[in-house]
Amino acid sequence: MRGVHPDALIPYQRAMELDPDYPSLRNNLAVVHIEMQQLDIAHQLCLEALTDEPENHMTWTNAALVLLKLGNLQNALVAAQRAYGLAPEYVPALLIYANVLRELGRNDEALDSLSKASQLVSVEPSLKWALAMLQLASGDYQNGLANHEARWSGSPELAGPQFLPEKRWNNEALTGKTLFVWGEQGFGDAFQFVRFVPLIAERVRREGGNFIYCCFRKVLPLFKRALAAHVTRVVPHDVIPLPNFDFHIPIGSLPLMFDVTLDSLPAPRQYLLPDPDWVIRWRDKLKASKAFKVGLVWSGSRTHQRNRYRSIPPLMYARAFRGLPGVEFYSLQVDGAAEARQMASEGLRLVDPTNQLSSYDKTAALVSNMDIVITVCTSVAHLSGALGVKTWLLLDQNPHWVWMSGRRDSPWYPTMRLYRQRTFGDWSPVLDEVKTDLLIHASC
Repeated sequence: MRGVHPDALIPYQRAMELDPDYPSLRNNLAVVHIEMQQLDIAHQLCLEALTDEPENHMTWTNAALVLLKLGNLQNALVAAQRAYGLAPEYVPALLIYANVLRELGRNDEALDSLSKASQLVSVEPSLKWALAMLQLASGDYQNGLANHEARWSGSPELAGPQFLPEKRWNNEALTGKTLFVWGEQGFGDAFQFVRFVPLIAERVRREGGNFIYCCFRKVLPLFKRALAAHVTRVVPHDVIPLPNFDFHIPIGSLPLMFDVTLDSLPAPRQYLLPDPDWVIRWRDKLKASKAFKVGLVWSGSRTHQRNRYRSIPPLMYARAFRGLPGVEFYSLQVDGAAEARQMASEGLRLVDPTNQLSSYDKTAALVSNMDIVITVCTSVAHLSGALGVKTWLLLDQNPHWVWMSGRRDSPWYPTMRLYRQRTFGDWSPVLDEVKTDLLIHASC
């Protein structure tokens, strides 16, 4: 469905006026409305299209997608099963079927269906990408990391031209050569994967080569400090012109180059270092309060396609945690000032210092002064874990592959504890469990 533009709406509407019985017209129009996030209209069009063509696997696929986006998982599963049954080699049907199973927490079934499908259409990048997510979530890093390389053409978020399509490093000797490692995806990925930079920098040094690391400008001071003993040149992503290099590799491909497994994953307790001056400044600001200090994050990126599932309504936080004796909360939600005020008005003892968090460096210093950080899946979770701060991560039923399934710990972050939804969309038991544990920790 990628590439459908809302400008197609008017021509399709005109076509409906001219020939409302034209085959597949309602299905195609539904696709446009899905792209425009007009899901109720898209759903109605799918129903009308299926009345005319009940065996149309593409319409069943789109109906499943709409129902999934609406959060109607059981009916989405019925539609996805119908699409899959009609066209078992139709990749969009395979993908939506697997996605619905994942949202229902039925990862083993999703993995089984995609594994079988990959034998039929093994070169399809989107299928490899979906398979990678499930393999990595299950701990199968050998196969998952290999399929993870399909992200540049198979991931809906990343598909498109690569940042540097030429001179890709494929394990060539680096004697006398310069290797350029560049950051990719979002800030959470940057915090997660920077742990591999010292390893690759050491290899380049041993082989007599030169090394350059390119990261997002917003994390440059933080990463320079953490990598000072390993890397002599760290440049921002928007530097012009780019430094000269012989080979490049995106940082998310380093685990594959190192044949990383769950057992060999480098997971130091702390590998990012906050600015010591800012740590002291925050400590001085906070020292008047003797309360147990808890940092709060309730939403990831507002534009993320799954943010509605992974985020927690802020008032649920407020009602769950208000009145806890000896506990003071600090908002780390930099785009949540209005929500923080609402939470405070609900009786939560909440301080909002986010107007002073103009950089990740300052955020890192504040996080380092927290007793615990409670967060949903977003960049602050990775930042807090990389700083070695005790972090409680609240996960929806279908979390990012990094957090796997079933585990209470994270192999990536030793100081992290995972709290998981048991039922799709139901955060209440999660918050009850967190509240109980928080009372215990705050009283110690």
